[in-house]
Amino acid sequence: MNLCIDIGNSTSKVGIFKNNELNNCFLFENIIKTNEIEQICNDYAINACIVSSTASDNFEIINFLNDKKYFVIELNEKTKIPITNRYITPQTLGNDRLAAVVGANFLLPDTDILVIDAGTALTFDFIDAEKNYYGGAIAPGLAMRFRALNEFTGRLPLVQIADNQKFELIGNDTQTSIISGVVNGIIYEIEGYKNFLIKKYPTLAVVLTGGNSEFLAKRLQNKIHLEKSLVLIGLNQILEMNVKNKLPHKKKYIE
Repeated sequence: MNLCIDIGNSTSKVGIFKNNELNNCFLFENIIKTNEIEQICNDYAINACIVSSTASDNFEIINFLNDKKYFVIELNEKTKIPITNRYITPQTLGNDRLAAVVGANFLLPDTDILVIDAGTALTFDFIDAEKNYYGGAIAPGLAMRFRALNEFTGRLPLVQIADNQKFELIGNDTQTSIISGVVNGIIYEIEGYKNFLIKKYPTLAVVLTGGNSEFLAKRLQNKIHLEKSLVLIGLNQILEMNVKNKLPHKKKYIE
């Protein structure tokens, strides 16, 4: 079994894969700790693992996994991947963005794909049918936009929006105007990126992931592929490639 660990700025996701199928998934509302990983390892017969992180310090986790004698990959710009990365500064590319396009390419091979991650940030990434990843765009996410309007103005409130809340294009008070501006703004961004790319790539597919993906998917008119575990799927494909090529990133950190 493969253990895939995705450590974000505030939350962590862990996936257990068997034969390229997601066997189980765990969400932690924190940066995952070694004892939490140990509990998962005790419950599954792990053979190989990959760690992707936006945090700067994973020494304890990597050392723990190495001590378990697993095949260990710590994802970085030097890791072998099953696509061609044409990003000019791969060392600054977020691991989650890279893993997401790998996952999308696995799910929809030989396809031009726009990958959208609607999380803390709203990211757009493009990979063509020949597995060339070029980059994309980074914008504030849903919650960040609501917070920015509140924190950078003197009188605008911090608006909370329910998953099933309905709203019109034209808001009739301050709260509904903020909701319309933020939510419709994101929807129009997504539609705009897709419509621009589809002129050059007529068979373009759109894959949506991230914490706000279900909320936005209900409000998008065009057909999209919703996959909340896209990053974990991509991490597993990167791990599988390195396992097959026997390219472990074994290194012991000294604190």
